[in-house]
Amino acid sequence: MPLENRVNPFGETFVTSEYGTLMGNRGILHDDRRNIVKRWASQAWLICLLEYNDNHRTVMTPGKYTELFFLDEVTALAAGHRPCWRCQRPKYLAFKEKFEQVHNAQMKSAEMDRILHNERRFRYKRRDWKQTFTTNFYDVPDYAMIAVDRVPYLKLNDQLLHWTPVGYVAGVAISAEDEVIVLTPQSTVGVLRLGYEPTVHMSAG
Repeated sequence: MPLENRVNPFGETFVTSEYGTLMGNRGILHDDRRNIVKRWASQAWLICLLEYNDNHRTVMTPGKYTELFFLDEVTALAAGHRPCWRCQRPKYLAFKEKFEQVHNAQMKSAEMDRILHNERRFRYKRRDWKQTFTTNFYDVPDYAMIAVDRVPYLKLNDQLLHWTPVGYVAGVAISAEDEVIVLTPQSTVGVLRLGYEPTVHMSAG
């Protein structure tokens, strides 16, 4: 039976039988019955490889961190995650270098996580909500994700691709001057502007 462990660009968990290409981690989010009971338990929201050092885990083992899964890296970045320093060291170092350029300061992982945590969520009526920002479409870099009528789209080669749990399909047309809602956190958008290239699902072409 599929578990609620897939993540969409809004950072929400959902149930699907489709597999992801990357794994993620926000701490222990599930109970002993493998039900998601928290949105996050740590400010370190990681993007991990599906396989690392031949480690094998039972998904949602009680007392162990909750394995989350993403369609691809751009989905994970939009949700507010960043590369893991352990299993994705080259990715982590490249992301960290550009993150420090965005903020013009050297910082440790915990400081990056604190900044991203403040950019990806806000508290309203005792609930955590996805934080977004608005800008003109031409100012959105490739690999960032936006929302149109709460439908997520990936910007790639100045076009919009509709995100689905199984891959990307042709999206809507939009003019460069139109204002759009950006799902990817602002610091990560800055990282993308500086040339960081995340992986994208093969359906994006």
